[in-house]
Amino acid sequence: MNRRDFLKSLAAIGSSLALSLDSIEAATQQSVDLLWSNLLVEPQVFYVLDSGLITTSPEGIAIDVSSRAALLNLKLPKTREDLISLEQQTGYIAGIIESMDVYDDYRWQSWILDQRNLKQALDEVSKWLLCAPNEIDIESAMVSEKSGSGEAYLFFEDYPDTCEALDIDLVETDTMWSRYLAAELRSSVPDANDRATRLGLPIRFVTWQEL
Repeated sequence: MNRRDFLKSLAAIGSSLALSLDSIEAATQQSVDLLWSNLLVEPQVFYVLDSGLITTSPEGIAIDVSSRAALLNLKLPKTREDLISLEQQTGYIAGIIESMDVYDDYRWQSWILDQRNLKQALDEVSKWLLCAPNEIDIESAMVSEKSGSGEAYLFFEDYPDTCEALDIDLVETDTMWSRYLAAELRSSVPDANDRATRLGLPIRFVTWQEL
């Protein structure tokens, strides 16, 4: 296992040592080994629900469904640049603007150069962001880093050897109606922790009810 890459993955989910991707990338191998040793003392914790579902959050799902803005962790746009940035982040903004009755059929980024058009586009996108998310929005968030379970899945997906050693299954179910991606622990939490200790891995598991 490449320790530097593993630490970078832990940094991406917010490790107990508050590692930063840049500092790990620039660290010497000696520093990387020291960080690893420190994490063995204070390991990254993953939570395990009754079903075996692994999550980075004790709440399990840990997503805010009060609005699309909350779900996607986005701010309401105030400028043309904000709209372009939101399009780059979500891929939805062009479609929202192009579906407006007042939109003329040419490049939307040029269309919003006009201040009147820009105001209408900002209002329409803000209205979309303030609406409650639909099932597709929530499903997408559930299998992304926006949820604790999605974050855990994306982490363990990069380490199949670790999954095998710890008896973790990566579950992928994709049907016409729904999509489910999850990392699920098949052994007991104590057994998984024993294995992680023997392998010298800086991660541990906690049963959700213990919190």
